[in-house]
Amino acid sequence: MDKEPELMDGEECVMRLSPHPLSFIGLYLIFLYPVILGVVFGIYHEDITGYFSDLFLMEAAGLWTAISIWWLLLIVPAIIIALLRITWKWLALYLSIATVFTLLKMYTWVELIHMNIGLISIGVIGLVISDYYRRQHRFYITDNRIITQLDFLGKKSRSLMYSNINDLVIRKPVLGNWLNYGTILPVTASGFGLTDNMSIAGAGIGGSGKRSGFGGGLGFGGLKSMQDPRGRPYYILYGVRNPEKIYRLISEFIRETEATPILKKISEDVETISKQGLDQDPGDETSEDTEPKDNTTS
Repeated sequence: MDKEPELMDGEECVMRLSPHPLSFIGLYLIFLYPVILGVVFGIYHEDITGYFSDLFLMEAAGLWTAISIWWLLLIVPAIIIALLRITWKWLALYLSIATVFTLLKMYTWVELIHMNIGLISIGVIGLVISDYYRRQHRFYITDNRIITQLDFLGKKSRSLMYSNINDLVIRKPVLGNWLNYGTILPVTASGFGLTDNMSIAGAGIGGSGKRSGFGGGLGFGGLKSMQDPRGRPYYILYGVRNPEKIYRLISEFIRETEATPILKKISEDVETISKQGLDQDPGDETSEDTEPKDNTTS
């Protein structure tokens, strides 16, 4: 059973959210590929080996030729994943898998078919763990703040008051436009929710005179940096359903938070004026001047 976050006195939880399954499709594909490779290479390894042998002008006779191609098909996509996601952990994972199975083939009874079965098993286990990781992301919208939690190999939590939010950014991927899910990124005044994207360009030219022995060169470069709203899935509202509805709800809470100090100041001013009116001395009230009547008797 999911553990609810501790709320403040008088605080009410308005909405409970979790990421859409397809919001983690990139992570699923990382582990789905070994499953597909293991199945396809296990069934058609002779045809695949023959094709790549003809492509690279290799001899297709040896088992180690098939293992080399198996390595190629496993590591090249890992390099592409590492470059696209700007992290080398997936390349390290794929390299570890390939190295372990190759060593088992060299020093034990393991054959190529067992290597493919192992690859399929690792992919399936990775898919199960990936989905469990997704389901451990939980988001709570209260009338005072946004709470995000991740309970996976430890606990990570973030609490963000509406008064600290300066901007809201909503993003929907292509599948999100069709299936109505997306990510909402709260941006604070301190820059939490923003990351720096940098691009560098440079060029140079040089030359020398053979007769005079004189050399010269010219170079120039440029650096461009821009801030882009981005954050880790457990610190933002990542891949939530109905993002426009949630965006409007949070925007309304932010508007109410911004209006509260003004209304409070007006209320205090009215109360002060009322007290001053009650405490004020009524002053000298003028009564009607009446002339005394002569009660003379004749």
